Order: sequence, then C-alpha cells, then structure tokens
Amino acid sequence: MINKIGARGRDVAGLVRYLFGPGRFDEHRDQRVIAADARLEVADGTRLNPDAPADRERVNELARVLDNHRRLMCIEPVGGWVWHCAIALPKKETPGGELKPETLSDEQWAIVARTAVERLGFGEDGPQAPCRWIAVHHGPSAGGNDHIHLLVNLVRTDGRLADPGRDRRTMSRVCAEAEREFGLFVVEGRAGRGLPGLSRAEIERTKRGAGTGPPSRTAGQRPGRIEPDRITLARNVRAAAAAAGSEAEFVRRLKAMAVRVHPRYAADGTGEVVGYAVALPALPAYTNAKGKTIQPKPVWFGGGKLAADLTLPKLRAGWSGGEADEARAEWASEAVPVTAPGRSEAPVADADAWKHAAALIDDIRKQLHDLPADDPRWTIACRGTAAVTSALALAETRPGALAGLADALARSAQDPRRVDGPPSLPERWMRRDFSAAVRLIRQAAQSPDLSADAMVVVVGTVLLAKAITQLHTERQQPHQARVLTQRTTVLAGQVAGLAPWEVRPHGQVPTSRLRDLVTRIEADVDRLVRTELRTEELTEAARNGRGPDAAALQARRKELEKAAAAEQALPAARRAAKLADERVADLDAEVRRLKALSEKRGAGLWLKGISKNEVLEDLALARQERRQARIVRDHAHADVGTLVATASGLYGAAPTPTPWRQGAATDALRRLSSDWTASLAKAVADDVATAAHRALLQNPRTRAEIAALSFGRPGEPRPATTLAEARRRLQAVRAELALRETLPGDVAKAEKTQRAAAQPAAALSSPAPTRSSSRTPPTPDRGRGGRGR
Repeated sequence: MINKIGARGRDVAGLVRYLFGPGRFDEHRDQRVIAADARLEVADGTRLNPDAPADRERVNELARVLDNHRRLMCIEPVGGWVWHCAIALPKKETPGGELKPETLSDEQWAIVARTAVERLGFGEDGPQAPCRWIAVHHGPSAGGNDHIHLLVNLVRTDGRLADPGRDRRTMSRVCAEAEREFGLFVVEGRAGRGLPGLSRAEIERTKRGAGTGPPSRTAGQRPGRIEPDRITLARNVRAAAAAAGSEAEFVRRLKAMAVRVHPRYAADGTGEVVGYAVALPALPAYTNAKGKTIQPKPVWFGGGKLAADLTLPKLRAGWSGGEADEARAEWASEAVPVTAPGRSEAPVADADAWKHAAALIDDIRKQLHDLPADDPRWTIACRGTAAVTSALALAETRPGALAGLADALARSAQDPRRVDGPPSLPERWMRRDFSAAVRLIRQAAQSPDLSADAMVVVVGTVLLAKAITQLHTERQQPHQARVLTQRTTVLAGQVAGLAPWEVRPHGQVPTSRLRDLVTRIEADVDRLVRTELRTEELTEAARNGRGPDAAALQARRKELEKAAAAEQALPAARRAAKLADERVADLDAEVRRLKALSEKRGAGLWLKGISKNEVLEDLALARQERRQARIVRDHAHADVGTLVATASGLYGAAPTPTPWRQGAATDALRRLSSDWTASLAKAVADDVATAAHRALLQNPRTRAEIAALSFGRPGEPRPATTLAEARRRLQAVRAELALRETLPGDVAKAEKTQRAAAQPAAALSSPAPTRSSSRTPPTPDRGRGGRGR
C-alpha cells in the first residue's frame, strides 16, 4: 500500500468536483463515498455522478458543507487549507509471473481512512476540535490500481488551523499497519523496511535492456540493463560482504567482481572511511538521432541506497576486524585483483568445496530448528541465506530463479531487530558458518562445471528459504511468505533434475513411509517433550525441597520432634500415674476401715462418739472418691502408654530402626538438627539427580509400549532417546517432504518412479505397521497415555 500527499490547496469545491468527476483521462469510475465526517451527513457507499443533474447539485452541496465554516469565519490560511492524499494498492506477482492488482473492500478501505484521520489528529477523538473530511473510492486507476482519495479541510470547526506535522511518516505507518492487517504487498522503500524503491529512470533503463521499452525520440538503439543496477549491485555487495573476513578483503572481492568502488571519507579531514558507493561498469557508447556519440556514465549507489543492512557500519559489525591501514590502502588503490582470497581461508579443493558448503548449510538448518521467532539469530539467518543465494546467483549467466530468490530474501533480511551489537557465541558461530559457506561457493563457482554437489547446495538453500518462509508465517507476514514460496517453487523446478534423489538425505525413502516416519517421530517428540516438562517440574520441586528424599527427611524431623516431645512429657506423666496409684491405695484402705467400723454394734460406735448413720455416709463418700481416683489413675496410665507408644513408634519408624530407650528420640533429633543443613542439601541433590528417572515412571508395561514405537523395519532407527535427537530426525524427514512438495509435479512423479524401481520387492510388499494403541506413547507422569497431538 502506497500513499501520495499532494501540495496544500485552496479550492475545496474544485477538488470535490474532481474526485467525483471523470478524472483527467476518464480513469474515475464508480465514484463512491466510503467514509466521511458526520457533519457532512452523507452515508457510506453513496455514489455520486456529476454528469447527472441531481447528483451534480449534491456534489456542489457536499463541497459547500466541507468549506462553509471556514468561509463564515473568513479564514484564509497562508499556504492553503486543503489536505489531499491518494492511497493505492500496487500490483502483486502471481506464481506464473503475471502482475495482478490487489483489492480491498469498501469496509476495509473505510478502516484505513478513519485510522489515518485519527492518527493525523483530524478526528473527533483528539484533544482539539475536529476537521471536516471525506474519503472517496474510485474504480481501478488507468494502471489498474485500486485506490482511494482522502480530502481534509485543515481549518477546524473552531477556526483553528490543524497542523498534521509529520504526515508522510504517519501515513507510512498507517499503510504498513494496513499491509500487516489485511495481508497486502509490503512496499519496498517503506520506512523501516530497509529496501529503497526503484526510480522511474531505473525502470526505463531496465525496459530498454529487456527490449520492451518505448522507442526513444533521441536514440534508436540506446543501451540498457536487463535488471536495475541497484538490484545487481545489492547482490554483489551482499555476497562479497558475507565472504569477506575484513574490510580490506571486502574491497578486494568487490573489485574482483568488476564492481567499481568509491570510498566516502569523513568531513574532518582525518582520512577515515565512513561510507562507500558502488557502480557497475558504464554502458557502451551509442549514437543518438543527431549522429552524436554518447558515452553513458556509471550510476553510483551508496550502501544505504542498496539496503539498510548494507551500510558500511552494518557490514563492519559482521567482520572480525583487520588492519585499518590495510583497509585504507585498499580503498585508495585502483588495482583490480584477479582473485580475492581471504587471509584465514583454509585451502579446499574445488571438487570438495560444494560438499563442504552443503555440510555447512545443513548444520545451519539444524541450528535454526525450533528456534523462537524472536531470536536474533533469525535476522542473521535471513541475511546469511540472502548472501548464500546471492553468491549462487553470481554463477548464472543471466538473472534467473536464484537471483529472484536472492532478491526476495534480501527483503527478509531487513529485520528491525537490533543484531549489530556485541553478538553472542551462537550468533558468532552462525555468522562464521554463513561466511565460510559463501566463500566456498564463490571458490567452487569459478569452475564452469556445476556438478550434482552444487545442486545439493542449491537444495539446501531452498530448504533454508522454506524455514524463513515459516518464520514469516509465524510473524504474521503473509506477503513475504507468499513471495518466498513462489520463488522457491520456481527454483526447485529448475534444479531438481540436477539434484538426484539418491544423494539427498532420506531421498531413497518413499513418500508414504516418510509420512509414517513423521508420525512416529512426532510421537517420540511428544513423549520426550512431556517427559522433559515433567523432569523440569520435578527438578524445580526438588530444588525447592519438595523432592521425595527431602520430603522424607523433613517428615523424619517432624516425627522425631513429636517423639522427643513425648519423651519430655513422659516423666511428668509417670509421676502423675504414681500419685494416682498412691491415691487409690489410700482410698482403698479408708474404705476397708469404714466398712469394718460399720459392722460394729451400737456400743462400739458409742464409745467412738459416732453414730452408725454417720459411718455409712462416710463409707459411701469414700467409695465415690475411690471410683474417681481409679478413673484418674487409669487415665494417667493411659497417658503414659500413649507417650511411650508415640516415642517408641515414631523413633522406630526411622529408615534403620533401632530399639527405643528413654531419650533415644531426643538424642536422634539433636543429632539431626546439628547436621540439618548438610542432610537437607544431600537430600535435595539426590532428588535433583533422580528427577529425570522419576519423570519416566516406567513400569514393565510402559517400557513395552515405548519399545513398540520402533519403526519395525530393517535399517530404520529406533526411537530417539533425547529430545534434541528426535527433533533433528523430525527436521531431516520434514525437510525431504518439504522439498518434494516444492518440486513440480512431473519431476516429483519421475523421482517416485525411480525410487519404486530401486526398492527391494520385500520392502514394497511389506505392509505398513498399524497405528494401534500399543504404539501410543505413554504419559510420563502416569506411565501411559495418548499421543497428545
């Protein structure tokens, strides 16, 4: 989505009549209002045709309402008060290379218009009075572009003048948001995208080079390029920068590519190089219609005019350094080196260069596997893949599928995430691998024979591009994903015949079995992921003292505390029981005495000075007290028994029980408390060490079910034992499947026939294993379960 803000105007009515009129070249068709200020009292979707008398009056009335408040207040701002912006959708490229226009519905266009009005401060929600505005949607323009016009009267309803400020930057952001929201074409040159757009002169030169441009009025056969200089230079600079290990080597490599290089020095006169410009060799001279010989001059582009990531400071961030004097001397030198080897390059035979490059690219793909979408290494991967593809494209005699993929990846390399600071160790490794791969490709590409090993490198690059395509999908960038998908499909169709299935990883496995392998490895990954998550949970619990050994130690301490408390209370309980026994004995003696006294005659009682009734009352009272004393004695003895059972029982529950004696639990608690820190630390360490084993919880049946996950065919691997291994296997199988889906139908069919002919008859006739419950991976925390997919 692009926008063009015109100069401030003074004629509201004239612009309104133009918007609803036929246009300068009858390009206005189906003019209709898609959104407007509420004060205009015009409904969305209203169609007005000035050629019709009734509509002509409505258009004039609409123009008067848009401007009558300004005229009533007699305000005429210097410089104009009519703000006009056209917003259009460029054409997009189809898989067949045809350009078709993108479109939005009136409702979607209305969202864009209202968002722009609010962001620019013209709407009702701002702190100031609103402006009067209208958005008009035309049919396709003369070039076939869907577009709208936004007209705003900058005089607010309270008479003050609106100042849109940085309206171009604001509209650029509004368009960028609309592109992401509606899945539109991402415009080159958009602020933050890092790829400047092509000028009309560049496009015309390219048309002349392709033989499709209009005849010149001053020249019959004016030379041109088959593609814009800017695009070619960007690929050359990107490949040279990635292969170079220092600034001096970068300059040498550019010169070896027949690229003209010019340094830009600091203005302080120190001779420090702060930038550069590059140009292709000048076009050949030609004779114009007047017979005069014209020598075209080279067109120079600074690094920032090629791409935001190709400026000299950005490039320096990716180099290890080098001698500053050597770099200055190389910038100033006019000599053109035949080759540009790096000082740190190891000698590699040309025949092995492609193999080494393929191994590096495969290693990079493994590093990208399961990498989060916000990881800075993705930016390095986008830039590195663009550099690898650019290096491969240099071997083409004419810009083809590799060049197209390189250009699409260059857009992916314009990532707003900052990766130019001090890189981490994995980032340095990835940059090193990309740089080595580009150097090997440039070395191997010097040979005119592009062997099958070279095609393996191209296939690896295609798979890297597919990984970046998936990244764009995760980041909700559908257009970049679509463009990369189209480019990889075209490229795969051109190189599939040179990349035989026999040399590709998993190329010999039939597609049906590959899909079966994906299902099985996914089950392994699912099981291992859940086991890993369970292991992390158990490990964290163990570190916090909630593991089984630590819990047992803490429970043992609590038991010993209870046993020691029982031991401390036992002497008092025994004393209370002894006193209760003595009390019962005394009351027994008193009851016997009173009973004997009650059996005497009246004379005997008279001599003692008491009556028989008094004796009987005392006997009944003594017997009642004895009953109560016996109850107290029984409770006291029960307390003693309970305390003894508590002390001996809890003490005896130790991992190595020993006979209990008085004070044994107290001594054990004292020993444990004195060594508590070390004991707890050992228990926590044991729990952490056994967390992975405890996460499996494998019983015999569970182990049998896990063993059933084996692929069941000779030569096929057993289930992975680690999550990283399972993911690597899954990535390798999926890469082969993705490549087969990328291949054109006829090539894919031919490969399928060749694989079937090469398979043994037994392998072809063996039935595929059924996916029964016995193959279901177990749930780690319960010992068995479903796939969880």
